[in-house]
Amino acid sequence: MKSSTLKARLRSISIGIGALALVASFATTPATASTTNKGLFGSPNEYASVQLQSQALLGLVSARVAPSPNAVNWLLDQQCDNGAFQGYRADTAVPCADSDPVNFSGPSADQTAWALMALAAVGEEAPAKKAAKWLISIAQTQPNGTLGIPSYAGGTPDANSSGLSLSALNGMGTSRSTAMKIQRFLGSLVTPCGDTRGGAARYQSAVPGANNSATAQAYFGITTSIPVYSPPAKSGIPKCGKNATDKMGSYLAQQITQDSLLTYYPYDGNDYGDTALTIVAFSGKAIAKQAISKGTAALKANAREWALKDGVPNAGALGSLLLVSVATDSNPKNFGGINLIAEITKSETK
Repeated sequence: MKSSTLKARLRSISIGIGALALVASFATTPATASTTNKGLFGSPNEYASVQLQSQALLGLVSARVAPSPNAVNWLLDQQCDNGAFQGYRADTAVPCADSDPVNFSGPSADQTAWALMALAAVGEEAPAKKAAKWLISIAQTQPNGTLGIPSYAGGTPDANSSGLSLSALNGMGTSRSTAMKIQRFLGSLVTPCGDTRGGAARYQSAVPGANNSATAQAYFGITTSIPVYSPPAKSGIPKCGKNATDKMGSYLAQQITQDSLLTYYPYDGNDYGDTALTIVAFSGKAIAKQAISKGTAALKANAREWALKDGVPNAGALGSLLLVSVATDSNPKNFGGINLIAEITKSETK
């Protein structure tokens, strides 16, 4: 049953660390096969349309703005029969292929985790649970008894996919035992405090060396779930301590305080997306005030370059910045000179 008054059904949002719930239910049309992109924010992206759409939806919900039924239905249409999501299905009448960890194709944990967060946020409980079941089904028990999740079923578990999946699974009825096993896997990837770049996480168990993106997404997974909210006052930089959360938080806070933005270390370039996730995580924990301030200022300064490069809207970037604006109590209608809400909504394919 399609709702013509979606906004009226957005009554209240219940949010907390480890919870991902929208009290209101969004009435939408059941997913049906379609070759149209009606409801898609921005242009189709072969590799990540599901993620970008999900981030935009999460940003709107966090800002208490009801997305259109078409925007939610577009995401529902993309779901595979087994509950998973791949980057983009140009024709949803064609069944999803199997996950292929060799060629990095087919349904992936990252796309599914983002979709799960968005579906839970808009009250689509049944498809969200189906996505959660698929994520758990591809998890792998490690020699140390922990549970890691690979990007693609059958691949090697990594910090990024496990972190995003953990955040998505929190609040979905996932057993505490399962969640803790994933958390311990993430903790096993964190380097000791005394090491070079101590507190950072490795990408995979067998891949040595710090990886900023892996650290940010592992930290986000352990500490955060979204939609987000405006938190109380923040304290200083956490110290690199005994537990993995403190170690990663300390490392990330130092990196952002020093450079304003995370880089893709060990690769080059500024990583706006993981900087945004880290700021959301810090805000939710009410820590790292200086890092939040410097990181938010840097995102504002680079907002147009990231989210509206050459005048083309990046729905995922706009949604991520909207999450930051809510988490930091910034004005979403003038974030780095951009009205984030207006840019997302006007990018929707009609």
